[in-house]
Amino acid sequence: MDTLKTRQALYKIVRDILGEVIEKGLEGEDYFVIQFQTPKATIPDFVRAKYPSEITIILQHQFQDLILTANAIEVVLTFGGVASNVVIPYETLMVFANPASGLALTFPTQIKEEKEQKQTAEVIDLFARKK
Repeated sequence: MDTLKTRQALYKIVRDILGEVIEKGLEGEDYFVIQFQTPKATIPDFVRAKYPSEITIILQHQFQDLILTANAIEVVLTFGGVASNVVIPYETLMVFANPASGLALTFPTQIKEEKEQKQTAEVIDLFARKK
């Protein structure tokens, strides 16, 4: 399975799980750890300054207005006493976990894919050209 299909399948799992949270709330000791890349996410500027490449958040007691769109998770979180709308595009997800249930999803990231593509660049033999 290619990484795009893998990511899409994992996004569906995340949407399904968080959809249940929207409908029923968190159950028991459930909480979610979400690690994501910050460059394409909507987060407060002072948070981005501290975490320019990635951040980990926890959805447990202090979150509001959880919304799932076709492309992102939207939620209101509090940073330093300031409530802020956070938009996490699915493509930025790195880890989605519920430690209470043993669930842990790790996402192949686009940054890793771009690095892999750069590493497979054509090698040019400079010595062969001198002949």
